[in-house]
Amino acid sequence: EAAIVGRWERVHECGELLAALDAAGLRAVAAPIVAGDYFADMNAAALAGKDEPCEGAKPPFVHSHFFDAEGRFGSLDENESQVDEGGYEVIDDRTIRIGGDRGVAFNYEIEGDTLTLSPVLTEAMVEEALANPLEITDATRAIAVAYPGQEWKRVPCKSWC
Repeated sequence: EAAIVGRWERVHECGELLAALDAAGLRAVAAPIVAGDYFADMNAAALAGKDEPCEGAKPPFVHSHFFDAEGRFGSLDENESQVDEGGYEVIDDRTIRIGGDRGVAFNYEIEGDTLTLSPVLTEAMVEEALANPLEITDATRAIAVAYPGQEWKRVPCKSWC
């Protein structure tokens, strides 16, 4: 069984997502993914006009991902409602692909009960994101899945994996 199998959880904060997008050169296109995750009542165009995209964002919240032994991936919100689903495959002991054949590769590292994830962004993915500033793209979604630079902690699967 792959080491990634399990449920991984962390507390998401708007500033961390913004910092990760910034580090990837994608701050200019942060609005749609930040709006989707942190604002119930603001669209991407309105958020794009703000100097501080995280001002007024919802407070930090618990989020988790699960990877089961059959190759299913999913995300759970703070109420343990599933908010994302798909497949994943282990490429090697440092790389997984989430989303099937057309999915995104992620480098990962597990030390004890801690997981770090980092999307492998291609030049084409970055160009697509920059060309579509008001849309959630593969690149911005991958950063929001991973929260690169942040740690995920292994938690009990319950019925999820």
